[in-house]
Amino acid sequence: MDLINNLSLGFGVAFTFQNLIYGFIGCLLGTLIGVLLGGLPSIGLPAMGLIAAIFGTTIVVSMAGDEFNFKETIVLSAILSVMSYAAFIMLLKLQFPVWPTFISG
Repeated sequence: MDLINNLSLGFGVAFTFQNLIYGFIGCLLGTLIGVLLGGLPSIGLPAMGLIAAIFGTTIVVSMAGDEFNFKETIVLSAILSVMSYAAFIMLLKLQFPVWPTFISG
């Protein structure tokens, strides 16, 4: 019986209007950040590449915390970008867009 009460309490909290809105916004932002890497050729949105996707993801995710510092976020994004480029492009030789198509041509 205790299990059913705990489940109903959990679902009652999870399905409040505010939490559903947060979930919807999170899914929408996640999809938009994911589109940064590959683009949407069907509607003419070019690929933004790995670097823009890492910067976009890091900035959006760091805004979720209580202490957001833009300078620290940019430094973290730069370090993540350099390490990702070294690991995936140089070492593993994976082939996907690194820079936006309007820069790389």
